[in-house]
Amino acid sequence: MEEILLFWNPWWKGEYLLESINRSEYFNKINLFIQRKEVLCFSGVRRSGKSTLMLQTIQSLLETVNNRNILYINFDDERFVGILDEKLLDKILNEYCSMLNPEGKLFVFLDEIQSVPFWEKWVKRMYDSQKNIKFVISGSSSALVSSEFSTLLTGRNLLIEVFPFSFKEFLEYKCVSVGSYSSVKSAYLDLYDKRTNISYYLDEYLKSGGFPEVVKDSSVELRLELLQRYFRDILYKDLVKRYKIKKSSLLEQLALYLLTNFTNKFSINKLAKYFGCGFDTVKEFLGYLDSAYLLFTIEFFSFSKKESLQKPLKSYCIDGGMRNNLVLKFSRDSGRLAENLVFLYLKRVFRTVYYWDSNNEVDFVVYDKKLKLFNVSYGDLNERESKGLVELAKKRKSDCFLITNDLYDSKKIDGINIKLVPLWLFLCLDASALK
Repeated sequence: MEEILLFWNPWWKGEYLLESINRSEYFNKINLFIQRKEVLCFSGVRRSGKSTLMLQTIQSLLETVNNRNILYINFDDERFVGILDEKLLDKILNEYCSMLNPEGKLFVFLDEIQSVPFWEKWVKRMYDSQKNIKFVISGSSSALVSSEFSTLLTGRNLLIEVFPFSFKEFLEYKCVSVGSYSSVKSAYLDLYDKRTNISYYLDEYLKSGGFPEVVKDSSVELRLELLQRYFRDILYKDLVKRYKIKKSSLLEQLALYLLTNFTNKFSINKLAKYFGCGFDTVKEFLGYLDSAYLLFTIEFFSFSKKESLQKPLKSYCIDGGMRNNLVLKFSRDSGRLAENLVFLYLKRVFRTVYYWDSNNEVDFVVYDKKLKLFNVSYGDLNERESKGLVELAKKRKSDCFLITNDLYDSKKIDGINIKLVPLWLFLCLDASALK
């Protein structure tokens, strides 16, 4: 145990330095929460950068906190195999205190904690004991914190959902400077001269996605290997193993089907018939895929829940690069990949996203004090893209956005104002620009 603790905590000997980009989107939240009593939870898809964020948080703490008061453990360490039981966490904490005898407030980082049985009960017990410990935990499944953990620690935990690199983070890694913009106009004026360079990297981002290790590697072969491994690890380590799923091949077939047909509408009944299984099985598997942040389903927008449930669902994926490297394609699918990017942006900002469909369609509907409507037209502009926005905006007062390939403009149709925003510009906006 002493060997493991020393391996994961090199700052005890003053040997720690981590070089990686500062993900300010997350650090702004972390800085607000790190000194609070509540357990801070990093949840997100496997390999999205949760461990790096933890280590960066530790590096920031080392500026003001004694290095002996910070403990980090990653439970993916193969040396824990065979001893992952409910007593392990007590053993680790006791060994740590015995080795260093730290005084004052402790900061305990538990990475990939879902590997430890009954961890949530242990954290609750320690939290309720009023010990002067700040817990920061991470897990690959949203069910980890939204279900078991939140039930035990309602009101005692703060969640930060971690996604692969956003386009702004991707640009930062590529050394393209993009500022902070709280309005569409100011962003356009400032970035206009860089638009060719930004668009070049957007094309790369559409193809390769934003998983950090994939972004860092230029080898196409290694990218393919990484993304295929991530996919299988999410399915078989985060889901099949955790939930003891017997029909693992059906889960994989369903995931690949939805990746192939992402952005399309579907019904659970039709999927059940297609795969020759029960409605409840498909519904359960969709929940698992969503909990692992691999695939997301969105509902029809309505203030009537009954109406929403009667309509088809739409599916989106966590990363366009993963989708590109896992399914057989007969075209570049730029329009659908662009729509998926807009969804991921809105998911980060608003968390709950819907679609709407009547005579015409609205790709995305979010509610933040009032409705905000988004259609994506990444190829040639089509009149129907505006019609959907106008149709719904006439029913409910709304802000309307049409995301284009490269057109920046505004227009008024039947009294409804529509902002036309290029995708490269839209993805560089701060959340406040839409609120």
